[in-house]
Amino acid sequence: MLLKKLRGDPSLRFSEAGRFSLRWLHQHTVDPEGLESIGRALPDHCAPVVASLARSCAAEWTRLAERLEERTDT
Repeated sequence: MLLKKLRGDPSLRFSEAGRFSLRWLHQHTVDPEGLESIGRALPDHCAPVVASLARSCAAEWTRLAERLEERTDT
């Protein structure tokens, strides 16, 4: 729902940078059901590597969220 709301924002839709951001967000947004399917499909020996990758991605998303919140707090 949040991504759909962003797609309706003219400041994003009508600029190249905005369209790029929307495409990037669409590709990197997490689908909980899809993640569950991936988790079940992974062989056990891959689990530690994927867990590390997931934590790394989560940390980067958290840093982005913090930077964005700082922008809106000032």
